[in-house]
Amino acid sequence: MPSQRSARNLVGRHAMPFQLPSSNGETFRFKPSVGGRPVALFFFPAAGTIGCVLQSCSIRDASNSKEIWSMASCEVIGISGNTVEENQRFVDDHRLPFTVLCDVDGVVRQMYGTGKGMFGYDARVTFFIDSHGIIREVYDSFINAIAHRKFIEKWLERTEVERQPWSKFLDYESILTDYDPGTLVGEEPGSVFAGRFSRVFSDSDGTASDDDTLYLTLGDTDFSPFPSPRT
Repeated sequence: MPSQRSARNLVGRHAMPFQLPSSNGETFRFKPSVGGRPVALFFFPAAGTIGCVLQSCSIRDASNSKEIWSMASCEVIGISGNTVEENQRFVDDHRLPFTVLCDVDGVVRQMYGTGKGMFGYDARVTFFIDSHGIIREVYDSFINAIAHRKFIEKWLERTEVERQPWSKFLDYESILTDYDPGTLVGEEPGSVFAGRFSRVFSDSDGTASDDDTLYLTLGDTDFSPFPSPRT
């Protein structure tokens, strides 16, 4: 889909600043990397429609209850082509705790290359922007609205790991895509991150080096006999 390719061309680049009216009528100025917080910037087709309710409420519920969201201090910004009044009603009806902006003329959509989705509706696209203002990845799915929340969480987990002093020992791509906890440490399969980033361990002599294979702990499992890597 052309809009997806256009949006994906922004991966690895600095996010572009913009300003739009928010649902409360005030002007919101987006300045990437200001404050050093990651940003989930999601474009949704239309306030009040089924998919947009599912998407927004899924993000709302996760940001209020899951540890990774509070750990990363993620800023969430939603954008649609609705008017201020329409988006304010949407925010009020669903008690959305994040910023919702009104891009009535589609200027920011065009800037970020999101284009159109199915049936000519505005596309449903989420950008994950790291604390340095870099667009790390883009997710485009009109149908799978809830998957946008999972996409954000995956990148929150990854960037939280990157902040740790021992992150240089980890192969991010294999952790995010190929890791099966049950095959490595005899635990039940589950989240490789599990909200615990404080310990890693080596598979050789109990000390960390560039030649060792290092694994994250799973949940509350205690690998205290193994020291953390040297930094």
